[in-house]
Amino acid sequence: KVLDISEYDAMLDKIKKAGLQQDYMMLLMLKYLPIRNEIGNLEVIKIKDFNKLKEKNKNYLVVGSKKLFVYRTNYKTDKIYGTIKTDITDKLFKKELKKYLETFNPGRTALFLNKSGTNMNHSETSNRLSYITEKYSGHKLSTSSIFKIMLANFKGKDMKEYTDYINKVGAIRGTDPKTLINYYVYNKKEGGNVSD
Repeated sequence: KVLDISEYDAMLDKIKKAGLQQDYMMLLMLKYLPIRNEIGNLEVIKIKDFNKLKEKNKNYLVVGSKKLFVYRTNYKTDKIYGTIKTDITDKLFKKELKKYLETFNPGRTALFLNKSGTNMNHSETSNRLSYITEKYSGHKLSTSSIFKIMLANFKGKDMKEYTDYINKVGAIRGTDPKTLINYYVYNKKEGGNVSD
């Protein structure tokens, strides 16, 4: 099921009110950044430390005093698209993310923690998303289904704006726009959105 954005936002509100900061932040991040399960293994690093790295071979949330960006090297289609750097520009999202980072204990580098207190792997990320979204919306959502929700709810004023949006989110996700349209937006054979 593709939820309406109002249903997604209502779920976010419930999760936030329940005090589930990490779940709220992960689902909020997926609203603005259409990435896959690598969201669970993002490492937080200050921009000055990031710039000193000789090898940038992980997935990072890079934090500066004014600038925030996600830098990914390990994701499903990295052999095709290489490194993807995505600036975080939405003011509300930036504010919420900074507030979340302020709760971290000194020395913590994992943006999202598993039960052992380390980065989540892909299956832990997937399982947590399924569990928490079903509990608070009645629907098990994955990073792919959340991506479909954002695509289905995009309101552009014309075809150019929609095409620009498809190209932009495809570049962030590491997905060819044609593949994105065929598998995430519309499938003629099925007559609508398809699950993957």
